[in-house]
Amino acid sequence: MTRTFFQSRLLRCDLRGAVGEMVEFTQANLRDANLSSAILRQSIFFLADLSGANLSSADLSQSVLRSANLGNTKQTDTKFTGAMMPDNSIHQ
Repeated sequence: MTRTFFQSRLLRCDLRGAVGEMVEFTQANLRDANLSSAILRQSIFFLADLSGANLSSADLSQSVLRSANLGNTKQTDTKFTGAMMPDNSIHQ
């Protein structure tokens, strides 16, 4: 089952340790959110605003981050393996 947060306002929300695959965050506002240690593989963050978010130790493998705002995010030990990055490149 796919969960959707399409165009949701999730400013400063605490999703620390959240687990989900194929979650839809297209155009969601996740500014300053805490996604540390979250497992959100194969999720879609197309045009999402993640500026200032804590992505430390999050697993975003094979996610779509195309055109997402990752400015000032904390990315210590974040897994982006196979993810489509904001510039359309595929992370190795």
